[in-house]
Amino acid sequence: MLKVTNYSCGDLFCIEPVIDSSVSLMNMAITKKRRFENDRGFGLYFFKFDDELLYAGSYCGSSGVARDRWWTHLASITCRFQETNFTNLSAKNDPKLGDLLARCDKKEIDRLLEHYKNRFRKIYSPIMDNQNFFHDVGFSILSITSNDNKKRLQHLLGDGRCSTFENRVQVANDRWEIFKELEATDIANRFSFQYVRITEASDQDALSQFLYSQDAERSAKRRLVQRFIEDKVIEALNPPANKIKTAVSGEGYSKAVIDASFKFIGECIALGATSGRG
Repeated sequence: MLKVTNYSCGDLFCIEPVIDSSVSLMNMAITKKRRFENDRGFGLYFFKFDDELLYAGSYCGSSGVARDRWWTHLASITCRFQETNFTNLSAKNDPKLGDLLARCDKKEIDRLLEHYKNRFRKIYSPIMDNQNFFHDVGFSILSITSNDNKKRLQHLLGDGRCSTFENRVQVANDRWEIFKELEATDIANRFSFQYVRITEASDQDALSQFLYSQDAERSAKRRLVQRFIEDKVIEALNPPANKIKTAVSGEGYSKAVIDASFKFIGECIALGATSGRG
């Protein structure tokens, strides 16, 4: 039922330093994202730095988990990449940065910058109690002006594809003396992902049967993986970059599916708690 694979970030991404970074130590770029065999379907994954588990997540997609999700975790949890942004603070109905720049609407950019800097001060500044981290990242973000280029503006007014969040910023803050010294090769070798995929090959397993059935609603499948299985694994392992959420009940699913889910949860907890990359 399970297929467990392990990848260093260098296996998956081309990571290169940015010579003229808009924020001094957010100076890495992911220039290529690779796919791998069986990188889609239903499963859980773990993101580690050396032997430390930083983050656990789930995947229910078809675009490839590394290209779809993992690059954003690497960037947003380390706070070392030019792709990292704080635009989760932005309202979805805000004007897009590209449109504002095309119209040269400096007044609206100034308004939005001030609004989201205030949100940044309220939400992120208190987390940045490491003075070096605040100086290297927080102060630089709060120094953005409407005269800056698009790459710099994107840290506050971008499209949100690589947003960071409070728990992720806390991880970078607490490990900044290590993270800030990492070269591209260090990042490629020391950060890794473990993918625990539920395969469709086992016709005897109730969980596999349900997830790969043509009859079951996709929303019910996603709810089971994301709100039941994933949340129970996160609650048990408590990775520092995750937000703990209460898992939903198993109501609406058969006993066989829930029993198989609990078995999968136990196997994932055992894998996530194991040191090393397997």
